[in-house]
Amino acid sequence: MIAMLLAGIQVQVPDYQEIVIERPILSQDYPSHYTHYELNQSLLKMAIKQWPHYNINEKKTLLSEMGKVTQSQELSAALLELFAMEKNQLVKHQILSCLVYMKQSVVNLDRLKNIAKDKEYTLDAFAVLARNLKPNELSDYLSRSEEYLLLACLAKNVSDSKTLMSALGKVQEDYQKLLILRQLARLANDSAYAKCESDYHRSEFIASTTSKSFLVKQARSKKFASQAFVRMKELGWNKSFDDVAKEVLPNASEEVKISATSFLVENKNNMAYLLPKLYTLPETAGVIASGLFNEHPIPADLQKNFCILKNNADAVNMVKLGVMEDQALSYGHQSTIKLINESSNPGIVAAGMRYLGVMKYLVDNQFVSKQLKSRDVINRQGAVFYLAASAKQSGIQKLVKYSQDSDMNIRQALFDGMAHNPKVDFAKLITPGLKNRKDGKKNPQPTSTVRAYMIWAMTKSEHVNNQNLFELKKLITTKLVKVPMSENVFDPAYVRQNAYLCLARWAKAGSSEGQRMFKEVQEFVEWQKEEGLEYSDSFDQVLDMAERILKGQKQSQNYFYTKSLAIRLIDRPIR
Repeated sequence: MIAMLLAGIQVQVPDYQEIVIERPILSQDYPSHYTHYELNQSLLKMAIKQWPHYNINEKKTLLSEMGKVTQSQELSAALLELFAMEKNQLVKHQILSCLVYMKQSVVNLDRLKNIAKDKEYTLDAFAVLARNLKPNELSDYLSRSEEYLLLACLAKNVSDSKTLMSALGKVQEDYQKLLILRQLARLANDSAYAKCESDYHRSEFIASTTSKSFLVKQARSKKFASQAFVRMKELGWNKSFDDVAKEVLPNASEEVKISATSFLVENKNNMAYLLPKLYTLPETAGVIASGLFNEHPIPADLQKNFCILKNNADAVNMVKLGVMEDQALSYGHQSTIKLINESSNPGIVAAGMRYLGVMKYLVDNQFVSKQLKSRDVINRQGAVFYLAASAKQSGIQKLVKYSQDSDMNIRQALFDGMAHNPKVDFAKLITPGLKNRKDGKKNPQPTSTVRAYMIWAMTKSEHVNNQNLFELKKLITTKLVKVPMSENVFDPAYVRQNAYLCLARWAKAGSSEGQRMFKEVQEFVEWQKEEGLEYSDSFDQVLDMAERILKGQKQSQNYFYTKSLAIRLIDRPIR
């Protein structure tokens, strides 16, 4: 809290950084917004009460913070109350500016109509009204001047084409013409296209239009076909759009082919059409087309042809191998073996080895040994992943050396492969890594990323190990990571969150030790949350996921893999 002296009286000023409550985005928020803001009611009431005592800068800062909240009619009413008591014109203009993107009640709109009668604030008030009234309710304002019309165009809330066409002939500035042209395009007024004075105007008109027939016509033109397909994609799939994309694709320029392909992949029914073209399209378009097969299960009658791989098309092959791995397509054995023997690209060889490992297909021992001896770490990663993913219980001892490799990329590949081989019990290889909290000369402790992969392997496994569950509890509740010349610290949040989800999985599976360990970490996290110690707001996501796991509710099997500040939830390893 900030305090100031006024007339000998100490007046409390709210900490304007806390006037709104902020939390990270949750899955149900996306994609409408990226951060959710709520009002701190007690601070809002204090701000209103003490408003006359604040200086201009404090008022502006408070308004900037409150402007983040867009879904509160209550806040709108409070701001209008502040507007009524405020004397400074600049502050009053800022209050009206804050209201533009806020929800308004009927009472608030009536108050804004009255404010709009004041010449000083009429345009600011109208900017709010333009986003909340129906188009026919704005007609009286639009007849006053072009300024009102332009504000309504910004709000995308003008329905009278005649008024717009009339104004288009009167305005002089380029930005004014552009605002009116965009609104005419939204009204599907195709004839207004002839009024465009430059290619930029034409491009913007196409980017705003809602006319399907107009877009189809433009898609057949050479100059603006790419922009037309981009707009089609924004409007959503339509048969006439789909037909013209297929018509134009064979003979179009590379840019148009990319745009047309980007539209065609919006409909999974285009798989059969795009499959023969994956290697004939420009590389970028081919990758985009391949992405369609990554988003949806491939029908059985297309799987065999999809698994045919051609050399010297690395970008498309990388996508296809990833899809073949994820969907466990069984037709790619021979084609993949042939490709990795012919290819000189380490990424292709590693991706091929991943697929072959997941499918448990046999690879020549000499070829695997060659990759393990390669100087390129990507080749070695692919080979180690293959060995772990295709290992049998009797052969896991051969993998011990890779679990202690000084190159953490090799360890990561090993535990990643284990996660794809859940029937084999790898607990004896995982336990030393979880317990290892001190760097040795020949066996340094795993990095946090490697620990995350260990935990993922435990989560996917069909075998439970009580010692490992205990180590996960220690990882969450105890500062064990040794950092030279500093105090001990917790593992990064994404590792501890992974561990929390793993314990929830085994608690749900009926493991008595898993239930006991999970209860202990649950109590620990709740205590941390109450005390504000070592607690990240992103744990809200984890708590929600764990709760769903315990209740047996259906959810995507998402786990944490990266150290990015904004937690990434992905359902497959990063390749």
